[in-house]
Amino acid sequence: MMRNALRAGVAGLAALLLAGCEEQPKLVVDTSAAAKPPPEACAQVSKGIEALRAEAGVETDGKGGATIMEEAWLRLDGGAKDQMTQLLGFDAACRAEQPSPEQKVTIRSEYGRVMVEQTVSTAGASPF
Repeated sequence: MMRNALRAGVAGLAALLLAGCEEQPKLVVDTSAAAKPPPEACAQVSKGIEALRAEAGVETDGKGGATIMEEAWLRLDGGAKDQMTQLLGFDAACRAEQPSPEQKVTIRSEYGRVMVEQTVSTAGASPF
């Protein structure tokens, strides 16, 4: 029963990440100086983070840190993992007091095991 719920959660998470990429418009960010992402991008990122929390049980700290069930993370393909990492980096950039062209992202399992520790470039890019 738990495995079926986990499989449904993983499938939902993958679909959510892929849908976010296909439906969102591309946003252009000026790379000449460190700046926060545009408000439109931050609004989209916020919706994506809320969906991850509600539908996949992902816990985030708003500073680039997140916790996800290890089995769910391991079942995601590389593209979905990259998209989630980018989304967390942009979430941190949108919430940061001082603009920065990069954000450190750390994703842990429910056991506290680090599964990803990566620096995400948020200058001149969009998570979508």
